[in-house]
Amino acid sequence: MKSTLGLLLLIAASPVVHAKACPADAMLQRQWLMAEEARGHLSLHFQRGKVDSNDDFDHRVGDALRGLATKGHVIAYSGNFHNMKVAPPGLNVVPAGAYVGPTFTHIAIVDVNGGTAWFSTAEGTGMHKLTAKRAGYGKPGTLIDGHENGYDFMYLVPTFSASPPSKPVPAGGAPQQGGATP
Repeated sequence: MKSTLGLLLLIAASPVVHAKACPADAMLQRQWLMAEEARGHLSLHFQRGKVDSNDDFDHRVGDALRGLATKGHVIAYSGNFHNMKVAPPGLNVVPAGAYVGPTFTHIAIVDVNGGTAWFSTAEGTGMHKLTAKRAGYGKPGTLIDGHENGYDFMYLVPTFSASPPSKPVPAGGAPQQGGATP
């Protein structure tokens, strides 16, 4: 007897649109995902629409993920902040990962050797330099404990390289909510 694994994929488009490795690659990935959905292999669930704040966005995404988990396995792709189980000290925004419930495993993808990434900070939205981790942090390609950083695990990669967001950044602010369109 053949068993079918129900897989739901949530693609969370943050108010700050996260970098894509290459626009052409992103388009091919969307096309592949949509074809897999048409074959009944997975269900896509996009988070879109205007939100009043980052906290509103994270709460909405976390609630949606928790609901989707009742229908099958979920793989959620989001930025590392949104994936955290708790907010870092000093931040008043609760990440989506805090709303999903205890059935989720939170894995961050973390660079070892630094690089660049596109995200927002108090200083603004744009490309930011990432510094190399301390010696002995871990070898790229390994999965390490992530509890002290707000995750269950961290998967280490050699470096990150930023690319521009998929939508233009308006002067003085973050891109409009909406993210990638299938």
